Amino acid sequence: MLEKYSIAVRNYGVGVLDIRELDKKKLQNVCMSIDAVLKDAFNLESLSSTIGGYLEPLLPPLRHPRICKSRRSRKSFLLNIEYLVHDFGAICRNLEKTSRTVFLDLGASLEFHGGTENPAFSLIDLYSKFGIKFDHYYAYEYTLIPPNRMYESVPQELLPSYHWYNVPVEELETSKRNPWKSILSAYNENDLVIVKLDIDSPEIELPLVHQLMQGNYSRVVDHLYFEHHVKMGRMMYNSWGKNSQGTLQDSLELFTRLREKGISAHSWV
Repeated sequence: MLEKYSIAVRNYGVGVLDIRELDKKKLQNVCMSIDAVLKDAFNLESLSSTIGGYLEPLLPPLRHPRICKSRRSRKSFLLNIEYLVHDFGAICRNLEKTSRTVFLDLGASLEFHGGTENPAFSLIDLYSKFGIKFDHYYAYEYTLIPPNRMYESVPQELLPSYHWYNVPVEELETSKRNPWKSILSAYNENDLVIVKLDIDSPEIELPLVHQLMQGNYSRVVDHLYFEHHVKMGRMMYNSWGKNSQGTLQDSLELFTRLREKGISAHSWV
């Protein structure tokens, strides 16, 4: 089912740059077309769901299942995001002409992934396939990167919406560098807000995640992509190392609570 879905997504193209610009009748037809991508690949009862629609079930290792096959397969699929399932039909129906679309990238290293494509940019490409254009892309990164190098690394189509903050995020709720205080507070439930959180610092990440589940933040964030660094076999030795805290069970419980709060929470790479 997952392979069938991945192929369908790869081959899909809505043919519209921004679905918010469609009239009501055309939008309805587009949303129905998008629905078919999901419904033709899955028995919907096999998927998880939130108020925002369907998404992949929480199954270990919370990555692409092929990383478990062999060392070669693990290397090939470590940063592959095709295990993620999105209900773009639900997003299509929920977006309004006045909705603002926002991508908040916390841990926006442009060099970490070497010769491979930045997974965050791959995610942007995925959304664009379904006619979702981001008005704002806020990128926070701790490591100092020369402005020229940063500028050359950003895809041309993202430049008009790209906001670069070469400073570390902070978990203190009153801090100007807390992204929820400085960015999320400017948006509301009518907007589409996507957050990617991967800063390799559990002492900062986890308080931020718990803050999302408090107050009004859970009403604002639609999708969260979070790499929860826990003590899980080969991942510790290959990628996470000393940053690992907690267990896989902790991950399952955390993502479940986030989904119960209405956030479509995905395990990130």
